[in-house]
Amino acid sequence: MCLQVTRTNVLFVCPSSHNICERCYDTMRRKRCPQTDCGAKYDSPPRRNTTAEMLVREGGDSFPFRCRHRCGVRDSLGRLEAHERACVQRPEVCR
Repeated sequence: MCLQVTRTNVLFVCPSSHNICERCYDTMRRKRCPQTDCGAKYDSPPRRNTTAEMLVREGGDSFPFRCRHRCGVRDSLGRLEAHERACVQRPEVCR
């Protein structure tokens, strides 16, 4: 699990109601809840948490997100995406 606030509009939920973002779900080999002491198997296809998805979608500009490059900047989702493209901490490809 990435333990980040999701930036995607797709959230899955295990049978015990623990949320996981689509990106983390897709990287899991075993489709079991990674929450400590849960380990419940996800449904196939996994159930989506549409209420949480709506909150992320509608609240994206209402609460701050952290820069994924760990520079310390926090801003609304729309402004943060522009910041991350120019962030001094973003990884660069060596040429």
